[in-house]
Amino acid sequence: QRAAESGSAHVLSAFHAPVPGPDLGLAPMLVRFLGCAGLPAVLARQRADRRLSSLGLRNPAERNEVIELFAPPLRPISDTPALRLLNPSERHTRLLRAIRALSARRPVILLLHDVQWGPDALTFVERLLDVDRTGGCPVLVVATLRSDLLDRRPVVAQTVERLGERPEVGTVQLSALGAAAIQTLLGRDLRLRPETVARLAALTEGNPLFAVELVRELAEAGLLVGRTGNQRAHVSAETPIHGDLEQGWLARVARHLQGRPDTDGHAMELAAVLGGVVNPQDWADVCDSAGID
Repeated sequence: QRAAESGSAHVLSAFHAPVPGPDLGLAPMLVRFLGCAGLPAVLARQRADRRLSSLGLRNPAERNEVIELFAPPLRPISDTPALRLLNPSERHTRLLRAIRALSARRPVILLLHDVQWGPDALTFVERLLDVDRTGGCPVLVVATLRSDLLDRRPVVAQTVERLGERPEVGTVQLSALGAAAIQTLLGRDLRLRPETVARLAALTEGNPLFAVELVRELAEAGLLVGRTGNQRAHVSAETPIHGDLEQGWLARVARHLQGRPDTDGHAMELAAVLGGVVNPQDWADVCDSAGID
């Protein structure tokens, strides 16, 4: 985040989920970086072409090959051939070409989230390391994965094992926060009273993201009181606290839908069907098909 804000590096982020979606994976990563997300095909190609050229990819043919990773060629309908699907090697070659062009001016940071669901991203990392043994392409790859799910993903597990054996690759095990650390987060950083810290620490089981989400949920529900000036906030001892992330999230959704038409709830259900990352235009199209304004 700091690298992107300071302009010291290009930062590209790819997301993955158990259910594939149009905004997940490597090609959508490039779409977001080029500022083309949500644009019609013609405008997306024009913007991507200008952006790639300004970033150092001067060859028009090479720019077109990169753009075709996410935008098919624009031809009259009568002249449109059957769409040729690129194999993984072709896709990786084109993406690598774009990243090399970006890295010629400043380093590139690739953030690959939840790669236990993204075998293609891991294969690309292998390809990147294989073709850049001399280190001439300044790219830092930061990938996150849940090791507890690798037993269900044997192909991914094998790729992770191969990558872990390479000298260029390092791994960091991130375990749950200890009791003292989670209490520091809740008490010092989130400024809660000791009795509330004790209650929440027992529920979060060392998960810092759950801790922050839980405090946000309590605050939005008006259950976190007493934070004035230097006073620390607290939750009344009589107030029940959801210790389950799913129940807490359902409570938040119900609160936001309170007083709104039933169609809003239906629209949210349709968004959930589209996946964890929703393209606004896709969502609008689906809602329109369902008769929801």
